[in-house]
Amino acid sequence: MANGNVTRQLHIVHLSDLHFGDDHRFQSPALVSGGPVIRPGFPSLLDKLKQDFAEPAPIENLIVCLTGDFATNPANDIEFERAEEFVKGLAGMKIHGAVRGIENIFLIPGNHDVSFDKPTLGQRWKQYSNFVSRLRKKWVDQDKPHDLVELALRPDLGAAILCLNSEIYVRQDKDNQYRGEVDEQQIGLVDAMVATIPDDYIKVALIHHHPILIPDLAEPRRNYDAVENVGRLLRILREKGFHAILHGHKHNPFVFTEDSQSAWTETTRQPIVIVAGGSVGSQGTPDNFLYRGNCYNRVTIKWHPAARQSRVIVETRGLNVFRGDGEEDLPGKWTWRKLREYDIPFFAAKCRPEEAPEAQVTAWPAAANGGDEGRIAEYGRLRGNMAVVEVLPSLLIDQAYEARLWIVGHTGRGKREIPVEVTWSAGSKFPRIKVTHEQSKWFCTSLHYWGPMLVQARVKFADGSSEDTFIYARLPEDCS
Repeated sequence: MANGNVTRQLHIVHLSDLHFGDDHRFQSPALVSGGPVIRPGFPSLLDKLKQDFAEPAPIENLIVCLTGDFATNPANDIEFERAEEFVKGLAGMKIHGAVRGIENIFLIPGNHDVSFDKPTLGQRWKQYSNFVSRLRKKWVDQDKPHDLVELALRPDLGAAILCLNSEIYVRQDKDNQYRGEVDEQQIGLVDAMVATIPDDYIKVALIHHHPILIPDLAEPRRNYDAVENVGRLLRILREKGFHAILHGHKHNPFVFTEDSQSAWTETTRQPIVIVAGGSVGSQGTPDNFLYRGNCYNRVTIKWHPAARQSRVIVETRGLNVFRGDGEEDLPGKWTWRKLREYDIPFFAAKCRPEEAPEAQVTAWPAAANGGDEGRIAEYGRLRGNMAVVEVLPSLLIDQAYEARLWIVGHTGRGKREIPVEVTWSAGSKFPRIKVTHEQSKWFCTSLHYWGPMLVQARVKFADGSSEDTFIYARLPEDCS
């Protein structure tokens, strides 16, 4: 059992499908006169990301994950030079308050990064291997693409990042030209690697192709497939408690959970959140629809090992390229905006105790109100306002849990009187938080804590009177 006072939190900037080349969004159109493709005044991808990465205060424990397709034309040297310049610029600039360095950038290949028309393995992997060798200042053997399957154990982050390679067998005009594959050798490497990960680490895997079958409702009229041989890989990752898999390839941002379980199995495993990155750089986005353009993800993972509880936040940021009238705006005016945020909490453990199998069950007496006067009196005292709490992993780096608090109305015993304000408190170690009805019709707020606490809600009404009610924010634990 992990230390109850240990929590882990990791922030990820997830960029995928940069596609430097003819179809790159941040490349000025070629002139009829044959002028330069890159001209002063046209923003680069790095320029635009820098604007969106500006933060007044540093975010701790942040990494950048790049899930393939740096090039557009298979393994083009010039496109790899631009990708290398981009990655080095990313390593040297401030991202959310701090320079992260090349050691905090993790990358994997995509199918466009392989010379898939070449006959030999080494020829197919030459350009990408040289690209990675230059970035890492360490030789990567072009004849051994399995060496790109790597596990980074980071005690400083309390995290493990697994880099996979679904491109080893990509060949032109073959069934696997667009479909990834993992073979038995790679699965064996992964099985041995993940066995070394401490249980209390956050665990993230990177792969380029989609690791689960994307339904037609999400990808109409597009390749209806997934990584070959991925079932055993997913089983290994789930057994080890991986929290997320980040991928690219489809240029379409989706968030799924892989939580399939057979009734024949006895163990309960935490689902894996699977995040598709969309494309941050290509103009080839699905259906070329006005608002289905370039995007990237910000991912936050909080993990409490003792409670075996996790929370994954995925915020997808989209690039506004077009004006309200549908015309493309000046490149200097392109801005990023939040498209959607997913907030996904999970218990890997059994978080509720079993009911007592032999509890005494009796009928209420036939007296007025069935002997239920106390409950009815409480409804009346609070004028139909009941405090509720939901416990989640806290996204504050130095806290374990968040108690999300709000007021719900109960009108079963008469008309509810809506309060004018509610003041929440949990003792001298916590702030007192006053929420008015104008600020939130739910009077909603949060308190963050390490241990269980009794929360008081002082409910104030329009006539100036107030009533106190209490609710207990528990310490989540494994109830197996």
